[in-house]
Amino acid sequence: MQLRPRIVFTRAKVQADVQRMLDLYQRSGRFAAVIEPKVVQLPQNRVDLIFEISEGPKSKIRRINFIGNTAFSDKDLREQLATTEARWWRLFGSNDTYDPDRQAFDREQLRRFYFNNGYADFRVISATAELTPDREDFIVTFVVEEGEIYHFGTVDVESEIRDIDEGLFRVFLGMREGQLYNLDRITDTVDRLTNAAGVLGYAFVNVRPMPRKNRETRTLDITFRVLDAPRVYVERIAVHGNVRTRDEVVRREFRLVEGDAFNLSKMERSRQRIQSLGFFRESEVEQLPGSRQDRLVLDVSLQEDATGELSLGAAFSSLENFIFEFSIRERNLLGRAQELRLNFSLSSLRQQIDVGFTEPRFLGRNISAGIDLFRINLEQSQFSSFQTTTTGISFRLGLPIAERAVLALRYSIRRDLVDIGNIDPNRTSRFIRDQLGDNITSLFGYSLIYDSLNHPLRPTRGQRAVFSQDLAGLGGDIFYLRTRLDYDKFIPLIWGFYGRLGAEGGYIRGLGQDIRINDRFFLGGPKVRGFDTAGLGPAAVLLDDDATRSPAFAPISSGARLSIRERPNCSFLWVKPRVKWAFRPACIWMPHLCSN
Repeated sequence: MQLRPRIVFTRAKVQADVQRMLDLYQRSGRFAAVIEPKVVQLPQNRVDLIFEISEGPKSKIRRINFIGNTAFSDKDLREQLATTEARWWRLFGSNDTYDPDRQAFDREQLRRFYFNNGYADFRVISATAELTPDREDFIVTFVVEEGEIYHFGTVDVESEIRDIDEGLFRVFLGMREGQLYNLDRITDTVDRLTNAAGVLGYAFVNVRPMPRKNRETRTLDITFRVLDAPRVYVERIAVHGNVRTRDEVVRREFRLVEGDAFNLSKMERSRQRIQSLGFFRESEVEQLPGSRQDRLVLDVSLQEDATGELSLGAAFSSLENFIFEFSIRERNLLGRAQELRLNFSLSSLRQQIDVGFTEPRFLGRNISAGIDLFRINLEQSQFSSFQTTTTGISFRLGLPIAERAVLALRYSIRRDLVDIGNIDPNRTSRFIRDQLGDNITSLFGYSLIYDSLNHPLRPTRGQRAVFSQDLAGLGGDIFYLRTRLDYDKFIPLIWGFYGRLGAEGGYIRGLGQDIRINDRFFLGGPKVRGFDTAGLGPAAVLLDDDATRSPAFAPISSGARLSIRERPNCSFLWVKPRVKWAFRPACIWMPHLCSN
């Protein structure tokens, strides 16, 4: 408002303030609002000003009409609009109120919808909103002219960049002759050509589509002109918004350094790597002009996210009954991107404690290193006749071999104890009794990891593949070679859903000895729906008064043991804050197993 205490009073200022308040009410949908100013005369040439306001009800959209549409129904066109007709079940929405700005947006939505369906001559002749006589609702009417359907004619690229062959750009064209005219294809092609030029070091190219309509053949020829632009270099990288995380943690994720020729794909990859740290809620990299025309500044804007996790919980599971869990984890220790964790869990089947530490830049190099201490006690008497206790230590190294690929090396040594607890040995199969006691396992392994996920914790697109092998026998009592393959792919769908496709397989072969039962693969329970834990696969069964079942796998040849876990599944998830819906079917395949 213009009027305030102790300023000169004028009628013009009063009317201006009234109009501003009416505009504010109308933007919120209250077109029946009435504001009446009243002036109270006071001594010494002073006045009090009172605004009496009757807000009135919100004016809803009673009906949306279309005139001139023949190719698409009114219902199809209403679905393209942000504005909706008022209905009694829309209790919390605001799109059913009249807003002039939203109506302008709706005009653009109609235009884009028709342009994406081949109508290159489409135009909105008028869009009017009429207030009903009772001033409670609006009737919105769009008058449109559809025109004829067009297809793409000749599509070509002209480049003014002398160092780049036009044929290199043609592979990025998103349409071909004869296809239905589509504005989004043109926009996508402009983005592709701009990105391609950015990869070659041309940061500020101007890609200009030049359409030519042929009304006789109803085709639209289009030429994309890539206008010449000088090569641009990175003058400076400015990082701000990182309150806890140190600058070097962010800068070492950049694929560009000061002085490099600008490369758009490297800049985007740098942004992805920063986001993949999992330390920031938002990360944006903006190009700003530098001190000279051929210089630019990369401005990195960050918003820190919580990296410390403290969890204390109790739960009930049909598998493990009551469960108590405690964990503490810091993924960005002292702002250095180091990780420290402590986990403890207790249930009727499992007692586990493990401590781990990871240094992402070991000795200042691009090598990650870590150490883990663990002790796990598994009570499996509910679905078998043995229990295991494992205590050990492991060391890890991670070596990047490509932009998205890592070679992970590990060594662990552990003590495994297999016993039958309070179970009568005569009630246990010979297969189990032969493996009682403790053993030392000294194991060296490696993993080849390919990871293109868009987020380390909450991925919605990308894939992750892990191929790993472990060799036991570098000292110790156990000798085997184990191979595993894990694959997950995340696919964005529609309406906020995404799909997840996963597969998992494993093969283990004893080297001169049988595979101990605690080293085998077990299926069932949470791994495969519909089966008890370790309930899928061959089993040794004692048939007498009280049958006892023990999971086992028959030898294939030369003492080899085989377990293949293939878990193709498709999870459909809709993620909102604290909400996740999932539908997860699974299918199972097992090879033919033979026994001696």
